[in-house]
Amino acid sequence: MRFFAVGGSSETVDPDVGVTMRAAMGLSGAPAYTVTMEKGTILDQRLLLTLNGAGEGVACRIPHAELPMALPVVVEGMNPNWSVFLVDRARERWRPLGVYQDKAYATIDTLACDWLLFIGHPITASDLKVVLNLAQVGAREWVLEAHNPTDRDLTVTITPSHYFTLLDWEGETLTLPAGASTVRALAGKATNLEKETSHA
Repeated sequence: MRFFAVGGSSETVDPDVGVTMRAAMGLSGAPAYTVTMEKGTILDQRLLLTLNGAGEGVACRIPHAELPMALPVVVEGMNPNWSVFLVDRARERWRPLGVYQDKAYATIDTLACDWLLFIGHPITASDLKVVLNLAQVGAREWVLEAHNPTDRDLTVTITPSHYFTLLDWEGETLTLPAGASTVRALAGKATNLEKETSHA
């Protein structure tokens, strides 16, 4: 048995809110929004937009849509050892996401704008056991920590995603000692907004 409850921060007087919700969120037919996939696959669109990231992530377009709630997105197939980001590719903004049991969770406000999204690992490693943590520490400054949790040395190739374009870095091959971490300072690229401002 599954229970469905809807809450919000504003009062509604629509007596048909349940019918509206069911129709818009794909519970009684096609949902009231569209998704065009560039990478990954759609698994389900009933209430949650559930996507398969196949160990890397998903890239997709979601045009503006009049939905009665924020669109919940679940991306399956994520590696809990690696950072997961939601990247607004059109506006070059990002935020980190949590991962639980190989699934990343986010919500998208389809009323706000058209979305050109990447949800997935900004950086991957050739060995799934390696732990990767990527953090932005300045306007164009990033820090990557790669950790080897095993009891033997590992040589791994670390690569940025094709859909994560905020780094001025093409990846590298590292030898990680057993039980140790390597930290790399990485340079970021100037965003389109920064380029436009510098030419104003």
